Amino acid sequence: MMLCTSDIYALITYSSFVESFFIMLSVSGILWLRYKRPNIPRPIKVSVWIPIFFIIICLFLVFLPIYYKPLEVAVAVAITLTGVPAYFIGVRWTNKPQWFHQAHQSMTYFVQKLFMSAKEHVEEDDD
Repeated sequence: MMLCTSDIYALITYSSFVESFFIMLSVSGILWLRYKRPNIPRPIKVSVWIPIFFIIICLFLVFLPIYYKPLEVAVAVAITLTGVPAYFIGVRWTNKPQWFHQAHQSMTYFVQKLFMSAKEHVEEDDD
């Protein structure tokens, strides 16, 4: 099955919108910390205009797809929001029952075998 050009552009819109949005949030957080806590140590010091310019570019990459491709942006947001239940189930839920741990471990082993992604354990000879 071949992807047509419009499918590829839709995938690019999905990924570029979400990536630009979260990168923009991260850089905005850096600027916010620079404003609220100017005396904390910064390992890399750059002029303030560089992150501001970067945020302007990210704003362009976020709002242009909203204007031209609102359906693709809505799908990208929906795909991203599917991570919220996964976060609450996998991270926030601390007292998981034993059956959940066993099912998760079995699924992990199955996927590792299916994609051959687990390191093979090799026993060394003690000769």
